[in-house]
Amino acid sequence: MRKNIFYIAFVLFTMCLSSCGTSKSFESLSINVNPGMTKSEVINIMGTPENRQFKGSDEAWQWCNGGYNGGGSYTVIWFYKGIVTGTTSYKIYNCTACSDCFRTIKWGDKPDITIEFRNR
Repeated sequence: MRKNIFYIAFVLFTMCLSSCGTSKSFESLSINVNPGMTKSEVINIMGTPENRQFKGSDEAWQWCNGGYNGGGSYTVIWFYKGIVTGTTSYKIYNCTACSDCFRTIKWGDKPDITIEFRNR
């Protein structure tokens, strides 16, 4: 009987530890996203975006980490013609649900695209 109680306590403790560390931090994942990556490479790192917005050849994908007190941290990955040009982030406080509070993208905030010209 005592062995069974120890086993049950061990299983519960292990489950608690495994569930405590599974929350994705999109801010920490986005450090692995680099300019020039494709959409599929970003999905492999970040998962499916929770919000997508388009303007011509520009596209912005957003993810949210729900916080306490109804706030959240948001990560935006910017694309031009399907290629990553940069990342940005922002926070929103006092929002009832993280996924309901994505900002409308301000296209003037997108990272600049550098085109290199070389003389041959």
